[in-house]
Amino acid sequence: MARRWNDWVVAALAVMVVSVWSVDAVAQNTRTAEVPVQFGIGPAAYVFGGPTFDEPGWGGKLFDDQPIHTGLRLRMTAVIESELVEEHPGMVPGQYHSHIASAGEVRYAPAIISLLPTSLYLSPSIGDASVWGATWSLIGLGVAFAQRPVRPSGRAALITSAMYVSSDAVESPYVFARPGVEIQFDLEVPLDERFLVSVGFSSQVYVPQLLEGSFMEIGGFDEDSLWHIGQVYLQGHFRFPYSHQYSVQ
Repeated sequence: MARRWNDWVVAALAVMVVSVWSVDAVAQNTRTAEVPVQFGIGPAAYVFGGPTFDEPGWGGKLFDDQPIHTGLRLRMTAVIESELVEEHPGMVPGQYHSHIASAGEVRYAPAIISLLPTSLYLSPSIGDASVWGATWSLIGLGVAFAQRPVRPSGRAALITSAMYVSSDAVESPYVFARPGVEIQFDLEVPLDERFLVSVGFSSQVYVPQLLEGSFMEIGGFDEDSLWHIGQVYLQGHFRFPYSHQYSVQ
């Protein structure tokens, strides 16, 4: 297991090298590789509340007001497969080839992709609450426990969220804006080479923000603060080729 984690970390660093590999069409020879880009989108259900321990379950003022909210889960990554590196060895420095071959596949999202939200909260009032906003993944690292025939994976990321909440349980207007961490587990199933589906869940833990009171004041990990959002989702993933130019020394 330690060996797998080492291969994944080194392979991810290798792909980061690819992303910043300079290309000067005049000074250097260049090659073009068709790199698969995978875009996923699908419905998500959110729970705005934390786990309770006196009676196992979920709780909190927002959860009591409306237990389930709706939205979308999104994800975009470049897919660097070992076969692609074998076909285009100049894409990646040679010392990283064996690690990518061992990992089988590495997925990487360049920094510009962090501008794309990973979660959208699009939840009109069904009960007594509505939520509108988004979550962005700033930086993260994941590992796939297998590649075929299905791909179970886990990921941890630093995130930030901003949303407007309308509810009898909060002071209006209530704007939630906090950094946090997300732990995600995902099971992906390929239906063909260009379309995949996945199901998963995530747990997001934030610096607590009081439901009533000053925006700047840090709350506690209790029902009077918003500090946890749970999520389950279903995604369809579409793969399309992207022409990547790299230099050959």
